[in-house]
Amino acid sequence: MSSPYVVWLMLCCLPLQVNLDGACELSAECQQADTFAACGVSQNRCVCMENFEQHQDKCLGLLDLSCSNNTQCEHVDASICLPQGMRCACIPGYVPNHNRTTCITGLGLGGHCTSAALTIAAAAAAITFQK
Repeated sequence: MSSPYVVWLMLCCLPLQVNLDGACELSAECQQADTFAACGVSQNRCVCMENFEQHQDKCLGLLDLSCSNNTQCEHVDASICLPQGMRCACIPGYVPNHNRTTCITGLGLGGHCTSAALTIAAAAAAITFQK
């Protein structure tokens, strides 16, 4: 089944959703697949935003904590160690707090939040890596 497309600037059709590592023209295409992805300017591929790292086809928020195994991240709820970057990261559904020391419940774009803190991390990430 093919992905839906949208006409862009009356010049061409672009897919509405592009997965990580897929070819893209706009960050909105990537963010349909992962809230914390953006279209990388130099490579025109969907990549994780700054302070997020790809792990099992998801962009996970990095914490300011180094690690070599999950045990070293256990003191932070909802976190795991990403061995390729040797950094603790929040599991899917969670995002780092404003100073990247703990994981808090996170929502995707368009989600309904009960606290302004839930939207701050998403907004900060989006502003950091706009195309």
